[in-house]
Amino acid sequence: MRWFAVPVLLTMVAPVRGQEADSLEVALRNLTPELVRALKGKDARSVGVLKFLVDRGNGKATDDAGVVNRNLADRLETALILGLNKDEKDGIVVLSEVTDRAAEGKLTTHRDADGRREFFDLRYPPAWGAAEPIAPDYFLTGTATITPDLSKVRIVVQGFDKSGELVKLAERSAMMDARLMAEGGYSYIVPRDKYDQLARGRSPADQNKQLVASTPKRTPSPMPSQPMPSDPSFVNIEAAPVELQVLYNNRPVPIVDGRVPEPTATTDVRFRVTNKLDQPVGFVLKVNGESTAYRERSEAFMCKKWLLKANASMVIVGFQESLTKANPFRVLPPRQSRENEVNYGSHSGTFQLAVFVGAMSEKEPAPPKATDVEQSNVAAISRGVPKSGIRAGTLRSLQADLRGREGQNEGSRGLIVPSEVSVDRKVQPWYFVSDADIPVAVMTIRYYQNAKTE
Repeated sequence: MRWFAVPVLLTMVAPVRGQEADSLEVALRNLTPELVRALKGKDARSVGVLKFLVDRGNGKATDDAGVVNRNLADRLETALILGLNKDEKDGIVVLSEVTDRAAEGKLTTHRDADGRREFFDLRYPPAWGAAEPIAPDYFLTGTATITPDLSKVRIVVQGFDKSGELVKLAERSAMMDARLMAEGGYSYIVPRDKYDQLARGRSPADQNKQLVASTPKRTPSPMPSQPMPSDPSFVNIEAAPVELQVLYNNRPVPIVDGRVPEPTATTDVRFRVTNKLDQPVGFVLKVNGESTAYRERSEAFMCKKWLLKANASMVIVGFQESLTKANPFRVLPPRQSRENEVNYGSHSGTFQLAVFVGAMSEKEPAPPKATDVEQSNVAAISRGVPKSGIRAGTLRSLQADLRGREGQNEGSRGLIVPSEVSVDRKVQPWYFVSDADIPVAVMTIRYYQNAKTE
């Protein structure tokens, strides 16, 4: 018997994460002193961080690899904030909302000197203190290159001043992991008999080996004139632990090679998710990198999750904004026309589903144990800058807020909603404890491709 629509939105308990020398967060943390010295040497007092470009192993750095482009900037911004002297003796102010302001100001690119100089025509709010926007002195950006075997990512941090000259400031390598793969638009499905390879206690190297083995890869063309496709290969969705249907006007649309047709302005977009396992699953469904539960942008493990019992099904009708309301999706992205344009808006043109296996609980699990400052820094960089709208008065208070979120039960507190398909969606508290920190399946579906021309 199939259960319908007892959608459960859950959060899972985040375990204390140890410091790993080859993780992206540690790499960003370790290069921050180098960046601070470089900024001081350039007398940069107000610094913003712009969207990264990403090369997924095909030799082409693009602005639309997925949410990874913006999330890398968020994590670098967090690392920079945490790396400043808490007494503000560094004299550096980090600017916030830079990429969003670039979109509002209709700036087109930081790929060339003329485009980069235009960023100094706008003012940006500081990340702490007074909310009045200020003029920028310097911008950071960068590129991330993922190796074809998905083992590593090479981060190059670059910067530019009012001259528009782009210079390299720092470079580090890091290990690829589940989050980077998901944010970079890759999809994978771990076979059910291999779930134990992702269990807590397994080394990151062993976990990543299983993820890589479960990720289909594009094969290079034998013709040198035919470059590698820009998008990663898609999975066999029949092997997934859940069935995902993308609904346009209440009708399923075909998912072909990880793509669905682009919706129009009048398309009612919904999603039906059905659990095919004989145990509960928690899942995070994101539209353009924002979770359908409260628009969280953290990695899937840290987000609140919808819960499905064995063989249960539910329909997601919009972003759950409160305990009683869901706002219908709006997924139409802006158009780009020139090759060197960069999309600074919030759209990545993707739907993404991350699935966790575990158990339901009526009691709230114990919060994670406190970590030391360095572990808190690494965890904070992983989460990125919060978008709560609450402004910290000082650098010290902002740093404390960024680190303090580690002590919360992010991911375990959640919601159950009734089965009606309606924007009036009541939710009830529930809890979910996953068997692993890593999703057993990630499916990234692209609904939009930039129609750029030379």
